[in-house]
Amino acid sequence: MKYIIQNKNKEEVNLTDSNFICEGGEGRIYGKSATIYKIYFDQKKTLPKDKIKELEVLDKPNILRPLEIVMNTNLVPIGFTMDWKKDILPMCKMFTNDFRNRFNVDPQTVAQLVDNMVKDIQFIHEKGCLIVDANEMNYMVSPNDFTIPYFIDVDSYQTPHYPATAIMPSIQDYHTKGFNEYSDWFSFAIVATQLFIGIHPYKGSHPKYNKTELEQRMRDNVSIFHKGVTYPVTVRDFSHIPDNYKAWMIELFENGKRILPPTLVAKVNVRVIAKIIKSSNLFEIEFVRNVIANTLGEETFYSIDTLEPVTAYIKDDLLSLSHKGKPMIFGGGWKATDKMVTTNGVFILNDYRVTEIAVTELNSQLVPVIKSNWNVLPNATKLFKGMIYQNVLGMPYIMIPYTSDNGKTAMYQTQVPELKGHDVIEAKHENGIAMIIARHGNVFDRFIFKFTDYKKYRVTVDKDVDFHVPNFVVLDNGVCVSINYNDDVEIFSNRIEKDDVKILRDPDVDFNMKLCKLNGSVHFAKDGMLFKLRMK
Repeated sequence: MKYIIQNKNKEEVNLTDSNFICEGGEGRIYGKSATIYKIYFDQKKTLPKDKIKELEVLDKPNILRPLEIVMNTNLVPIGFTMDWKKDILPMCKMFTNDFRNRFNVDPQTVAQLVDNMVKDIQFIHEKGCLIVDANEMNYMVSPNDFTIPYFIDVDSYQTPHYPATAIMPSIQDYHTKGFNEYSDWFSFAIVATQLFIGIHPYKGSHPKYNKTELEQRMRDNVSIFHKGVTYPVTVRDFSHIPDNYKAWMIELFENGKRILPPTLVAKVNVRVIAKIIKSSNLFEIEFVRNVIANTLGEETFYSIDTLEPVTAYIKDDLLSLSHKGKPMIFGGGWKATDKMVTTNGVFILNDYRVTEIAVTELNSQLVPVIKSNWNVLPNATKLFKGMIYQNVLGMPYIMIPYTSDNGKTAMYQTQVPELKGHDVIEAKHENGIAMIIARHGNVFDRFIFKFTDYKKYRVTVDKDVDFHVPNFVVLDNGVCVSINYNDDVEIFSNRIEKDDVKILRDPDVDFNMKLCKLNGSVHFAKDGMLFKLRMK
């Protein structure tokens, strides 16, 4: 489709299916070169040129504001452009212990990120604008050092002549009429709390409120700092909150005061609380060995036949492989913007293809080789553990690699209309079970797909869950063992016709125990140690 940029050069741009990124309620998003194009379904909703002009004052590279009007061939405004930062990550990933452990994100890094957010929000306010809907999904973060925030959805900001009209209920200041700088800071404080300790300040459990009464707790100032509130074990210790920020948050969330945040984040002095992992009335827990966790996105697979461990990671948009700490040299390398590691290889997103790479022995040396390729839309494809998600012009697809009868890798592909309108953030597939965490509007939903011979599936949905990384294993007999975000152990079958789910709660089992499968048995890793887990 041909479009025209409304500038002095009347630049023409041709957007094809290969440029497609995603589709929402208002329109479609395309990416080409270093530019994002938002094209509205209804031209009446197109952002006014005057508002784009008022947003020009937010001229910082990490504030991704609208830049130019996009017109159709009849010169009717139909969208706008933005800078495209291709490698930035959703900030909500940093709420989880999984992500922080995997990429070695320490408390000082988070403190620096929060400090940078404060400076940028001050800049936005100084320029006469308000963020208003400053929810966690409207921030991204740099993937290198995790300290640079990126501000998105800037077209919804309030400017001097264009008031904002929408805000996510979970970050709204119910003690303030309308929007102002202090309501922005209240919303920011909620996101900062999630960054520091991994929980919304008005979540957890209180005996007087049920899960659906978040707004009432916010109105009543009953936060996580309130006596009687309990929360999951996954919540990091409150010592992760700098002292000056903790004092500020108590004034906001408990006392209802509206004051500016501290100008600098104080040094974080984290208190380490050791917990002895032991067997319980429900489970036998057996120590196996100490483990060394890979960091900085490294993952390990094994070479064909020789079963030598090979480490895979992406650096500078290139796949890097190493064996026993030594890099493998293989030509000019393969371009890779995303990866998925399996037991005996790695799948990479390589321009318009997903490419499967294995390592084999040749002349007594380990050599990487290409096994298979599948065509995909590059901007609309995400690789997760054991599965691939692709949005094909608005229709979601799941792709799952498997070994066919001839021993070669095949790819199961199916439409999943249940995910239409959702943004998939985390996902995992194993032995006929796929768990997907996806955002829809203001909430995250958890989808559990069961597949039969990868010919048909059944799906169940848990709505409005806390954001997390799926934590489960599926044994060879089809039994799935999952620990959910509420620290419940869920046990169920991967067979479509079986609906029953056994839910167990044990104070010695929590979501921080990362489940894995070893020699056909359930194990978990925690605090650098590997344990075997079985029911009594």
